[in-house]
Amino acid sequence: MRHVNRPGEALSAANAAVDLWRQLASADSTGAHLPQMANALAVRAEALRRLGRHDEAVTAATSSVELLKKLSANDPDAYQPYLANALALVAVALRQAGRPKEASAVAVEAINLCKSLSDGNTAHLARIISMCEDVVRQTGASQR
Repeated sequence: MRHVNRPGEALSAANAAVDLWRQLASADSTGAHLPQMANALAVRAEALRRLGRHDEAVTAATSSVELLKKLSANDPDAYQPYLANALALVAVALRQAGRPKEASAVAVEAINLCKSLSDGNTAHLARIISMCEDVVRQTGASQR
């Protein structure tokens, strides 16, 4: 739905997905459903962002980042590229929510993570870096 410019419907679907994955995750202590829940939270954040609900988008995207940081601690090769993407989403949502200093700090974190990765998907990482450099530029901050 988000690819056909129907963010309201995308949000409804994302909310349903988050609820489902949250139920599954709470019933399973292995953490097997956490990657899907992190993805659903990111989709929810993007839909909220597209609807102009920026503070809610920050909350959803931050929840996704928190899950992905936990997952990355155990399996960095598998989850750090997703974490970089989620950090970029947080940075964009923070900028749109009028929180430029926080946006810039998160964008720099995403840039640094992307530069440390060698997952073979350089085009994807380059897109994340470019998006985050735009956030840094738009917030008037300089990269550290």
